[in-house]
Amino acid sequence: GVFVADGNSRRLNFEFERVGSVRSAVQILELRLGVETEAVTLAATRRTPAAIAEITQAFDRLNSAGTDDIEQEAAADFAFHLAIARATNNPHFPQFLEALGGDITLDLRLKLGQWSGQSHGAYTKRIVREHGAILSAISQGDPKAARTALQRHLNDSLARYRLFLAQDQQTS
Repeated sequence: GVFVADGNSRRLNFEFERVGSVRSAVQILELRLGVETEAVTLAATRRTPAAIAEITQAFDRLNSAGTDDIEQEAAADFAFHLAIARATNNPHFPQFLEALGGDITLDLRLKLGQWSGQSHGAYTKRIVREHGAILSAISQGDPKAARTALQRHLNDSLARYRLFLAQDQQTS
């Protein structure tokens, strides 16, 4: 069957619980892992010189953000993931990430705020390295390596949150 729908029914409306707890952060990361894994694979396959330039520019912003401005770091990190979503040439990927944008940047700020001094610098270097591996794989047109690099990047965050949840349950 074919059916006709009015123009207003085309839009998806996502209602997410705001990231206010580790549990909700885990749920958002699990969702992102599924969506962004496919996005990075498509980006590596469909990349254009303009898309690579946008991803590289976002990476450079992240790399130069420094550790003294968590807001700037979080915004640069989100811009990197959004540039990858745009590189899919499928408008639904960036729209989806933009719908989660507030939650993603809040999550990033929370993670960045957990570190101080040398620990923050080491964490930021690791994040930049992980993003660099993703950028490299996309630039080389290697969807398998891009998928692996992104999964490693997001799974590391999930592992930290799950460990925190397990510790929290043990103390309760």
